[in-house]
Amino acid sequence: MIELPKKMELNGADCFHLLLENFNNSNASSNNIVRMVITFKDSTKLNDLIQSIESSEIIQWISQLRLVRKSLKSPIWIHDEQKDKLKVVEHSDSTSFSDVKNIPFDFEVDQLIRFDILNNGNDFKLLFSWHHIIMDGRGAGLLIQSITNDNLTLDSSSIYRQPKDSKSFKSKFSRMFDVKHFVEEMLKNSMESPEILNPTAHGFHHEVVSFSEEESKLIEQNALKAGCKFGINMFQLACCFLTYKKVMSANKKIWVPVPYDGRKRGSIGPVIGNHISFLFYQIDPNSFSHPKEVVTSLNHQMNDQLKRDIPAKYNDMLSLMRKFPLWFNKWATTRSGQGHWDTSRIDNSFDDVVLIPPFTNDPGITLTFSRFDDSIKLNIVACRKKFDYKKLSLIQDTMRQYLLGS
Repeated sequence: MIELPKKMELNGADCFHLLLENFNNSNASSNNIVRMVITFKDSTKLNDLIQSIESSEIIQWISQLRLVRKSLKSPIWIHDEQKDKLKVVEHSDSTSFSDVKNIPFDFEVDQLIRFDILNNGNDFKLLFSWHHIIMDGRGAGLLIQSITNDNLTLDSSSIYRQPKDSKSFKSKFSRMFDVKHFVEEMLKNSMESPEILNPTAHGFHHEVVSFSEEESKLIEQNALKAGCKFGINMFQLACCFLTYKKVMSANKKIWVPVPYDGRKRGSIGPVIGNHISFLFYQIDPNSFSHPKEVVTSLNHQMNDQLKRDIPAKYNDMLSLMRKFPLWFNKWATTRSGQGHWDTSRIDNSFDDVVLIPPFTNDPGITLTFSRFDDSIKLNIVACRKKFDYKKLSLIQDTMRQYLLGS
């Protein structure tokens, strides 16, 4: 039996997502729900999977967490045994996947996580939905693996770690201004003022572009040719920049904050919380036309930010969010578009795994890359108001051309 805490402080990144939630609620805009779709064809797995989910001590503990806000103190999670325990929801054959994946839930009223199962006759889909405030994609992947992989055992330290303040308040405050000014400077002459987009009123597309194992190897080769020495993320991001430039005829500088996993290399967990930091990239669409040119610029920007300690300063700014009311956080953070291109990878042992990122505000599109069975997938979420089917199809075709070098 795992010793699970009765109460937990939110870390800085969690408080940032809480700020986004308040902003979204006040503007009736996007929701911050992330979804993972796990496909399997073996019907014998179904009952065992449902039993594993509903009997999981960790999952039931998460389902009974409740947020407590205090005006002058850090918000905390408390374990409320009075809350209902989680039940996997099985849907009839007539229920469409789009109906289920669009089911909203309020994390302050409903449970923080949800599991739905659909049977379309050819296969089964397990839809795992969670609010971003409780965990990030890496944490969710570990949670799923803990109930499907007998070789992965989670202990208390891999579930939750208490946020620590390693620097003085004065030092953090000074570093917060450094990164705030850095981001504001980058935003000058960038994209137009962000537009608030309502997913309920406008609706959104979700598309998955799958690459074969052979095509995935070609993408890796093209990344090396473009100058990527450590993975292919920079190459993928360069292709996103150039695609957006071409499809949207962008002529202003494109500014994108890119998150990366801030956990210690090789560590398992923690599951709870958002453990990310950011690098901030800006590309002038009038200056580049080839992925290699963009990768070179991105590498220069990354090295410059690391020398200036920008990611660590950003983390210090987030940690201050635990100490102040949300009105201060609104002032301290730059109100830019929430759209970003993430590069997380999900691995599992099912027939297929797809990650659906949250709906975003301006520019109204999020592209994420994931990997399953040595094959790369491109996941796209786009606002229907800004991207019709023709434009969405052009984005998919253009991304394939840049990634495959065709």
